[in-house]
Amino acid sequence: MTNTLQQLADAGVAVRLDDLSRPRLHSGSLAAMVERGDIVGITTNPTIFAKAIGAGSGYEAQLRDLALRGTAIGETLRLLTAWDGVVHGSVHATSVV
Repeated sequence: MTNTLQQLADAGVAVRLDDLSRPRLHSGSLAAMVERGDIVGITTNPTIFAKAIGAGSGYEAQLRDLALRGTAIGETLRLLTAWDGVVHGSVHATSVV
């Protein structure tokens, strides 16, 4: 995959990854893709985010903690996305569009 991404980047295509998940953040694969110049940004949407949470992709402990605290659903979603974006550095890893 990287070879194809590099070819696109070399051709001037600004590739954005449409898949943000905690495993990608924790493993360092996102940072590596940015460092190699494979991608220039990240996009996500509610469907992708719901799929990541539903798949049990590293959100369980924080969800359990927020549920025990009685956090409202809207606030829970804000906290989950803020945690991924700021604490794990996805906002700083790429250009913000």
